[in-house]
Amino acid sequence: MNGGCDTAVLHSGDISEAKSTADGYQFTMTLADTLAAGAYSACYCKAEDDASLAVGGETYSIKDTADKRCGSAPLAGAAADNIVLAYQDLEAAQKENLCTVKCARGCVGQECYCDSFTTDMYVETPDNAKIYPLCLSATGCRDACTAETDCESFDYDPENNLCWLLSSDASADCVDGAASDKEGAEWWIKKTGSACQEDADFSVKVGEVTITKRVSIGNDWILTPGDPDGGSIEVLGEGLNWKTDRIMYVDCTGICGISENPDLPVSYFSNWIPVKPDFVDPPHDDFEGPYQKPDDDASAEVLWRKKEGYYCPGNNMDVVGEERMDANRHQCYSKCVANAPCEGDDCNCNGLLQGYDGPTSQALCLTEAQCKDVCAGIDDCYGIDMSSDADIPRCFLNMKADQGSCEEYIINDQLTELKEYNFFYKQRADTGRRATSIGAAQERRLLAAKDMGKSWDEILRYKLDSVATGAQYKVCFCDRDTLPAGRFCKKASDFKIEIGTLHFSGVSCLIKEEKFQRGTCVAQFHGGLRCYPGPDKVPTITVPVVTKTAPPQKDVDEEVALDAALSAYCLYGPEEETRDDPMCP
Repeated sequence: MNGGCDTAVLHSGDISEAKSTADGYQFTMTLADTLAAGAYSACYCKAEDDASLAVGGETYSIKDTADKRCGSAPLAGAAADNIVLAYQDLEAAQKENLCTVKCARGCVGQECYCDSFTTDMYVETPDNAKIYPLCLSATGCRDACTAETDCESFDYDPENNLCWLLSSDASADCVDGAASDKEGAEWWIKKTGSACQEDADFSVKVGEVTITKRVSIGNDWILTPGDPDGGSIEVLGEGLNWKTDRIMYVDCTGICGISENPDLPVSYFSNWIPVKPDFVDPPHDDFEGPYQKPDDDASAEVLWRKKEGYYCPGNNMDVVGEERMDANRHQCYSKCVANAPCEGDDCNCNGLLQGYDGPTSQALCLTEAQCKDVCAGIDDCYGIDMSSDADIPRCFLNMKADQGSCEEYIINDQLTELKEYNFFYKQRADTGRRATSIGAAQERRLLAAKDMGKSWDEILRYKLDSVATGAQYKVCFCDRDTLPAGRFCKKASDFKIEIGTLHFSGVSCLIKEEKFQRGTCVAQFHGGLRCYPGPDKVPTITVPVVTKTAPPQKDVDEEVALDAALSAYCLYGPEEETRDDPMCP
């Protein structure tokens, strides 16, 4: 119910008899897709307290007949007592449930209930005129009574799972003219009509239910105790938010939304941020410097000048570990050999020199435009050595250097001649500021998306420290969308959605559990496993495309005429002046 238990019922569920026990009931229901996320009241209807039954169906009650017995309830075959249905009055299905029939021949399974059967109860052939107990659960006895046309009530012995079907629900028809007192016995009365069908019947609030469609539940995570690298918990779902969604793990006997972690305060989990995606909060940067307004006529941030038939020697950038602009992913060896086959529109593997390019090669398999984009987006990249053959998309990035730099080689006309390559170098436009301050150029997608171990709206990755010994915890999720407006995940009561179990245990120990013997486990990016009942239950995630943005660029055809004085100035003048001088390359 949305509100208290005096409002309209939104959804109702039936008790799950297979999962319920004497210690607690479990209910199942199907929720509408349109039901909004949030907290709802859980209201209970006790069928035996429903005085106004709806038309249709049947209801059984022991409201006034607990610890009562109506029939004679014999353990072995006995003479008819005029209320217990005799053998000849039973349907064929119920005759099969007689203890002397079902248990004497050797019953195997959860539906036998033969624990109380003794040889004294055995008869080779039941007598039609006599009465016998049935070996059934309470729900089985109820179903048997419902199936029998002449059954109006039943006696039940819950301790021994014994049942007797009765032909009347009137106390006056009981043995000795009235129901007798019998501690532990139950006399169930069948009533015409269905209970718990009206909103007013659900008057007792038993708790609160939190509804969310954003996070996957029923998960298992396995981490190895003592692993120095710790491990992680990967939480999957849809519309997840790394900034506000949080998890907490509590003792395996605890309750999400009530219990706290025995070793860590709630504040630890409130500030336990998953692995962030690429994110910058500009106001948080105290070293940004004052704003500088760009010139109105600034049409390009980077001007590209070309030295045809030349390359710059000895200044290749190490692209193997260069993540800016995805330079390392475009290394020819990486995308065309180590991670082959390459997928995406910009593989350009024609630029690979098979057998020559190795793991430490600095060659990038990119077209001229793409290679310029990469270099333009890296501030300390000065220029590129680009294959002059358009059919061979191959290039090298050249770094800035204090001595023997490409800039010095250009000014002193010392580039190395090689007709198979052209050298392109950056010259900043006359904007009076550094090259990365102007607006971005059009975004471009390079290569297929690759999982880099970050979080996004389909997966949150929480790293954990090592745990020395084996343990088991419940993992609880705080869905910010289910909290009142303006509130964040700060209290134990906010972490009220149980999403799975965290096992600090060796796989060899867990394999003893049936659900892991046939299950499927997936390695997590930052260590540990997440496990599912089978391969068809493993969810798929779509890695988002992270675009890298290059500054605006423009090719300049003419060369800049430089005299000796200007060359010396560009090489040896104050950096704060020469770096922004348009006449210095």
